[in-house]
Amino acid sequence: MNELKYDTFKKLEGQQVEVCDANGQQVPMKVKTVDKYDMQSSQWLGWSMLLETDQPLSVADGSYQLKHPTIGEPLLHLSAKGEAYYEIVVTEACDAE
Repeated sequence: MNELKYDTFKKLEGQQVEVCDANGQQVPMKVKTVDKYDMQSSQWLGWSMLLETDQPLSVADGSYQLKHPTIGEPLLHLSAKGEAYYEIVVTEACDAE
């Protein structure tokens, strides 16, 4: 299993991923942005990924399997951000220096 790392997901901007919905149907989504946010911590890095689709999922919020050769098939929580947008928020531990 690949780790959920900002640098890896940032490289997916503009690319398509497949999202498997609650019925097992694969829905193509485009990675619009992958952005860091300030957690005011040297131990944690927070970031979010915004996805866009023209085929809305059958369930708005929940855990879905993303599929892409770079990231494998992680199970992540998607939250609706409008009719055609979904967001994934991740908190990762920073590497010890």
